[in-house]
Amino acid sequence: MQGKIKLLSDDCIQKIAAGEVIERPSNVVKELLENSADAGSSTISLEIKGAGKELIRIADNGCGILKEEVPLALQKHSTSKIQSLEDLQTLTTFGFRGEALPCIASISKMELITRSKEENSGSQTTLIGGKIVAQKECGRSEGTTIEVKELFFNTPARLKFLKSDSTEKNRMLRTFEESALSHPEIAYELKNENSSKELPSRKDLKDRILDLWGEHLKIEDLIPLNLTHPFIQIKGWISNPQSHKPSKSYQIFYINKRPIISRALNHALYEAYRDCLPQGRHPVGIISITMDPSQVDFNVHPTKREVRFRNESQIYDLLIKEIRLKRSLISTPPSLFKKELELNDLQSSFQTNQNHFEKFETLSGNHPNLKESIGSLEKYNFSRSASEAAKSTLLIKQPAKVLAQFHSLYILAEQNHHLIIIDQHAAAERILYEKFKQCLSKGLPVPTQALLLPLLWNVSLPQAELVRGALVSLRKLGFFIEEFGEKTFRIQEAPAMIPESELQKSLDEILSSLEKELEPSYPVEEKIMHAACRSAIKANEALSHPELSKLLEELELCSNPHTCPHGRPITLTISKQELDKKFGRI
Repeated sequence: MQGKIKLLSDDCIQKIAAGEVIERPSNVVKELLENSADAGSSTISLEIKGAGKELIRIADNGCGILKEEVPLALQKHSTSKIQSLEDLQTLTTFGFRGEALPCIASISKMELITRSKEENSGSQTTLIGGKIVAQKECGRSEGTTIEVKELFFNTPARLKFLKSDSTEKNRMLRTFEESALSHPEIAYELKNENSSKELPSRKDLKDRILDLWGEHLKIEDLIPLNLTHPFIQIKGWISNPQSHKPSKSYQIFYINKRPIISRALNHALYEAYRDCLPQGRHPVGIISITMDPSQVDFNVHPTKREVRFRNESQIYDLLIKEIRLKRSLISTPPSLFKKELELNDLQSSFQTNQNHFEKFETLSGNHPNLKESIGSLEKYNFSRSASEAAKSTLLIKQPAKVLAQFHSLYILAEQNHHLIIIDQHAAAERILYEKFKQCLSKGLPVPTQALLLPLLWNVSLPQAELVRGALVSLRKLGFFIEEFGEKTFRIQEAPAMIPESELQKSLDEILSSLEKELEPSYPVEEKIMHAACRSAIKANEALSHPELSKLLEELELCSNPHTCPHGRPITLTISKQELDKKFGRI
């Protein structure tokens, strides 16, 4: 009886494996461009014909390949990028699987011309269907040229599944753009049928963006990202909310210069623009994230475009906060961007605000929650000297004039021919956070209030361990908590800035924050302050006119009045000119 199970031939295995790496011409372009970048090239040239099916030629001036190593380089799983599995933890190159060249060669007619700097002449190797048919010595400057002709000539089924020539060509051009934006320091040349484009070497990503997309993007519409964090670095350019696009063509994400696909990062980009983009429109985002290679896994799929993060939620949060912060800087009330006043004016301004905590309590007399948020602060001097103010304040002579409260959620104000919309909860969160921060930085005790009846806080056993580990930090911030059993804690005093009615919610928010797996260097006090601030004036909470005015005064005193502690923008500014345009007056 003849068995049904058979071992596939090497040729069949090679072609099946090639289908995982090379699905279309753009995959060839991607793999070869990455090899050229890994070779340390300063110039790379790409030529395509017949939508990549007739010819893909890439030439560079990189390190080249030694003659004796060329046959080895054309074998599967041979690579100069890593030596062992452990090297994946410190990966800094684009290639590492050793699959690209043999996979491309197995489904095309390929010619490899290369010369290393250690040799006086180069070598020319010709392959058909992955088999070497000719090899000879040749002249060439240092670097490598690879010609891929008649792609998929021996796998006609693959040709049937390709899209139209225009679609395949568009994918290759997109891949070229991704590589050029990833390496602005490299000079690129593109030859596409009867057209050509040269991109000079650039020191700044912004200049490379304009080289590629200058006809569609204006530099004044772009906002730079630049966040340095112990865990990651985020750089790049995004668009202001008014400069949206009809497609996602101007969005690329990079991890360690490698273009990747990430649902989490894509969602973070759109979340940061939530409520400010018209339906069906898209933001610009060329975002480059640099991080420890051990914190990201590129070895998910042979194409290396899908990745896994060890701390995906943290990267997600940091990206949202950075985008929201930079966005808010261009839509902040004019009063928050005016030039500094003369020192005499500042002295006068701060004399009138010296006892603003005490005045705030008086103004909020008819509003219990607001009054509770301030507490008894008479003995704590939160004012700043005039000399300090001259360096750090953003106050102006004419503050914004409150017009109304909309839906008990937004404050409408007017100033210098601008309509200013303020998120009252986000503003109150910022104010409360900075009061906590100021006490902590100056070594002052946070003002507290004794509870009429101690609050018993019941948590789970694992949560109890987290709370015990944070008791010292909680006490620094005004929470006097003691153990009252294995899973219960008793609170006798709490920060005066937190209304007693909101204390339980604040504790729950703090516990949730402690449970988040942030990096060890993230201070416990910072987690607690961010969580406690959620007890500030709520949305849907009606405020009187004096309370609204005081809230704006308090906001202008903040060192960062642009975003709440969680990264959401606080303000939106609409100029009279914008309104006139909307109503057809100009």
